[in-house]
Amino acid sequence: MATDTKTLFDVAMELPPSDTPNVRQAVPFFNVKDIEASLRFYVDGLGFTITRRWEPEGRIRWCWLERDQVAVMLQEYWKDGS
Repeated sequence: MATDTKTLFDVAMELPPSDTPNVRQAVPFFNVKDIEASLRFYVDGLGFTITRRWEPEGRIRWCWLERDQVAVMLQEYWKDGS
């Protein structure tokens, strides 16, 4: 007795194409060695603005940057003890 076990991918592939986009934005996530140097590049050099940030212990560890319709996320590599 065979059962029909379709995956979510199989079901999605059977749907007709849509004229309405279902993805509004894809944002790259960059792990960086030195977030302060990276922020100088993106903010001071390229004109991005920090719109969201995570600052445990008063230091930026992750941030969301935007410029016009473009966004990127930066996160500093975690180091033992810092």
